[in-house]
Amino acid sequence: MSTPPVPEAQLTDGGWELAEATDETIFELSKVRVTGSTWRYEDAATRERLRAATGGDIDRMVRFFAVTTLAFEPELPSGGLSAIGPMIRSKAVETFERRLRGRGLEAIRRRRTDRYELESGTADLTTIGAVDPMDGHERGLSLECWIAVWIADRPRVVTAGYPAEPLSAVFELSGASDKLARSRTRYREEFFKLLEATATATE
Repeated sequence: MSTPPVPEAQLTDGGWELAEATDETIFELSKVRVTGSTWRYEDAATRERLRAATGGDIDRMVRFFAVTTLAFEPELPSGGLSAIGPMIRSKAVETFERRLRGRGLEAIRRRRTDRYELESGTADLTTIGAVDPMDGHERGLSLECWIAVWIADRPRVVTAGYPAEPLSAVFELSGASDKLARSRTRYREEFFKLLEATATATE
């Protein structure tokens, strides 16, 4: 299994842990199979604090960050990557939405797509709203999810999701730790820092 380029120092410092590593076929185009090596991380520190603050009642992933490197079978000829770039971007977003549904998320809705300049090239960045129904609890947890796709010398996809409001407010936790009181703005800022760090990470 190949190792995607990830910002290991930032992830470790932020309390992230590797939750899953996979090699698989992501999707297929007319004559090309697109495979991916994915490392998905979970914010284990926040999960542990939420579990402790709720007396073990809530013990689940509430925030993730994943990096996927793409490969092609057969290998693309010169100029082939840019030619199928739009299809790769479209299929990647569709696949991400399908996987969010597969994880039990609801109310998935694509909001907007922008171009975002990274050191390794321009990425297409799409934001997607979703809701974790939190079975057994009075209310669901709204999430803000992202997928960044950039087609360069090393085609990559970054996906992420985090609470759209402070966990302390959602679950009415008084005196919650700083990690449980983070706002959507702060989560978003942290995501973009990881995204930028991923753009410069080496394999």
